[in-house]
Amino acid sequence: MIKTKTFDLLDAEYTREVVDYLSLDDKLRFKNSEETFILDPNYWEKYYRIIDSYNCNFDWQEFKFDSRPDLNSIITSNDIGVYMFIIKPKNLIYGNPGYIIYVGISGEKGSNRPLKDRIGDYLNYNNINKRKKLHRLLSKYYGEAHVAYSLVQIPWQDLEKVEEALHGFFMPIANDRDFPVGIKSIKKSF
Repeated sequence: MIKTKTFDLLDAEYTREVVDYLSLDDKLRFKNSEETFILDPNYWEKYYRIIDSYNCNFDWQEFKFDSRPDLNSIITSNDIGVYMFIIKPKNLIYGNPGYIIYVGISGEKGSNRPLKDRIGDYLNYNNINKRKKLHRLLSKYYGEAHVAYSLVQIPWQDLEKVEEALHGFFMPIANDRDFPVGIKSIKKSF
């Protein structure tokens, strides 16, 4: 269970950073709001087929990142799974916009670490601060950040392949590793 004091620190830090960001003049904030996403239909098709081949039977659930979640009541099992950080406004039009900025898994390398424990790491400001790209995005969009997650019943080795394919499909801008080999080499060339 996450201690209120710990989450208050996370909330206070991000709230301060978001207030600073939102108080920038329009011109500067506009320029600082520019993010680069890769949209490639070839990757969508290729990596969707790979993800689908593992029969993950995703049952996606979601919570707002700043909602002080009690992960033990939200995720009641100790299973492994996949999670995504999504930035989206509270008011959507036709379900949009929504931007997947980070994808991860629990149970890496056979650790069997439960998904709720892995997600719990992100509710500690110091842990997120180590992931500079994710921290930068959460600092700007904290009030719009959500976590989507799904428990899975597949071996961890397969889940690692699914994670790699999810990176190929979504091209999350806050991830640095776990991309498919072909994409890693392309990313390094830029």
